[in-house]
Amino acid sequence: MDATLREVSAASENKKTVAAMRKTITILMVAAVANAGTFALAGDSEEEDPPVEEIVVIAKRLKSLWPFPRPSPALPALVFVPPILSFAEESGERSNEAEDEEEEKENSDRAGCWRELTANRDAPLSGTFKEMRENGPHQAIDIAVPTGTKVYAAQSGTVERVKKGMKVGQRPTPAEKERNVNTVGNFIIISDAQGRTHRYLHLKDVDVEKGDMVSAGDPIGTSNDTGKSEGPHLHYDLSGDSGRIDPEKEFACDDEE
Repeated sequence: MDATLREVSAASENKKTVAAMRKTITILMVAAVANAGTFALAGDSEEEDPPVEEIVVIAKRLKSLWPFPRPSPALPALVFVPPILSFAEESGERSNEAEDEEEEKENSDRAGCWRELTANRDAPLSGTFKEMRENGPHQAIDIAVPTGTKVYAAQSGTVERVKKGMKVGQRPTPAEKERNVNTVGNFIIISDAQGRTHRYLHLKDVDVEKGDMVSAGDPIGTSNDTGKSEGPHLHYDLSGDSGRIDPEKEFACDDEE
């Protein structure tokens, strides 16, 4: 070990770096989980492992000295130095990058605001969640958009059911109303990875098929007022294990939080 330190000292003009290396040379002789930030001291040293932050600082100093003179055959454990250097080079950004990637992935799987469900981002709500109606509380939101407005998936998932074929403004017959048939018009039902159900009702065009995989923001159809409806709009509702979920809260817009 001393011979190796002398070789490294000769290659370095940075006394602080050499001192730091001397302090932590046993850390370099480790069984390392590469790039994972997990280190185990070799030998019988009674010293405690220094914090990962300290290892990073030391390893970054070592990076400036790399490549080292060929290590002594008596110190094969030094083959672990390159992974540590790699870890040091990336670790300052690794945790933040992982968090950013996770957040980006989560955000890419779902809409950031209920206004993103249609091409008309300025469209108002013509019906709100839990709004009292003739048949009880409204379990959805209605977005007032003209017939033919593009509709986008709120969250990534799999298309479970679709209905198409009803014409613009087509209403259910009295007999169909009795059987609760065609009351919601053309529709799309999508299940997400959490097992929740997203329904898009009263559509004009349905541009997906059962079994299709969709991503958040994908165009899936266009709005209309097919079925039991009082005018063109998108009816969107969301259900989970505990029942219906308020889309305005689940997909809250920044200016409305």
